[in-house]
Amino acid sequence: MRRLPPLNWLRAFEATARHLSFTRAAEELHVTQAAISQQVKSLESWFDLPLFRRARRRLFLTESGQTLTPRIREALDLMAQGVQEVEAFAQEGVLTLRVSSSFAPQWLVPRLGRFYARHPDLDLRFTTVDKAVDFARDDVDAEIRFGAGQWSDVETHLIIHDRIFPVCAPSLLEGDAPLREPADLVRHRLLHVIGTQEWKAWGQAVNLPWLPGRRAHVFDHAVLALQAAINGVGVALGRTSLVQSELESGRLVAPFEVALDTPDGYWLLYPRGRAERADMMALRDWLLEEAAASEAVVVAADSRSDG
Repeated sequence: MRRLPPLNWLRAFEATARHLSFTRAAEELHVTQAAISQQVKSLESWFDLPLFRRARRRLFLTESGQTLTPRIREALDLMAQGVQEVEAFAQEGVLTLRVSSSFAPQWLVPRLGRFYARHPDLDLRFTTVDKAVDFARDDVDAEIRFGAGQWSDVETHLIIHDRIFPVCAPSLLEGDAPLREPADLVRHRLLHVIGTQEWKAWGQAVNLPWLPGRRAHVFDHAVLALQAAINGVGVALGRTSLVQSELESGRLVAPFEVALDTPDGYWLLYPRGRAERADMMALRDWLLEEAAASEAVVVAADSRSDG
């Protein structure tokens, strides 16, 4: 038999170690501060070692506490993950998917009708928190995450690989300052997204290093920049994953042929323990088929522009 202290003592210790506060640990575990303090004291008595020290009304981990913390946290995370995976089998047919607030409306939602037509008995629940999932803690079955695909301990499938290129309303191709070549951007307002350097990269690719310094509107979300472009406010940098439907509908056009490959794309991620769930396999296969069809449209469009 394993020699272990009660689980409640370990949970109280881990929460207190994470917050370095009895009060916040009590709030998280929905018990009183006195209960948390007593459980930690009981654990210290069990070890016959202090796990915390108090100084100037603050709480600190002792060396023993620092040694114990990552082990307990890992064990609790593994238990939580196991519970979630078993619960998932009971809830098969309902998948909770986290997806970015850019990718969901621009790429995923317009295609959902085809998913439900093929799988009428499956339900998807969406969350659009722009924060990476912690599968051990979050009540989420799968995630569509933007990045380079270098994540461990999860199954990963590339949905779409992004390229970036300028996009604008069709009206900007005509008028007093028509967009014919990249240098014509000098007479137009650029639409930037906070935290990106994409205009700088694209400007270097077309030998226009002055582009990032042009007059600009700045947005905190890519969807807002694209909506401004649709309304003729200026020229945005589009990503393949976010502008394809707008290009197909004619609401946006790509005035130039230069498109930059990026190391990033959108990936489907889920824990390896869920790989054999029938509903997960259905979602994965459908996403990959949609991605292949999407790529075929992009390739056909490139072929037409090259010709």
